[in-house]
Amino acid sequence: MVYRTERERAGLSQEKAAELIGISVRTLQCYEAGEAEPKLSTADRIAAIYGCTVHALICRPWKGGILMYRYTSVRIRVLGMGAEHPYTCGILIQELEEGHIVETSFIPHVSQDEAAVRRFAERCTREQLAPAKLLEALEAAFPDAATTFR
Repeated sequence: MVYRTERERAGLSQEKAAELIGISVRTLQCYEAGEAEPKLSTADRIAAIYGCTVHALICRPWKGGILMYRYTSVRIRVLGMGAEHPYTCGILIQELEEGHIVETSFIPHVSQDEAAVRRFAERCTREQLAPAKLLEALEAAFPDAATTFR
């Protein structure tokens, strides 16, 4: 349903949208009917064409209103005189139910490598990593910073 809603919001017909995305109309119809899910790279192309975020497409309530998790990398300015690295990245964790945020938490100072934190957050969202497993995943992904997570 979300794919159709976003396509219509963008003012595109199925035929035009499929052409721009580079997929068949039938494949787009499957996405819109919930019969198939696109690869993340395809969802990224769809979001760019529809003018929405990938999260708007893939972070929606599952059948039965099961909780979902959205992880986002956040760039943080380090305050203080003479900071060697004025920015660091953290992770914002949002728990969603029925498409609404029910809880938000934040882990600061994960890494100064913004691209690595972004990729990590995208992977956690895609895999729907439960927050209870996040500490273990962070320590594996960022071993140099593991002591700051405890």
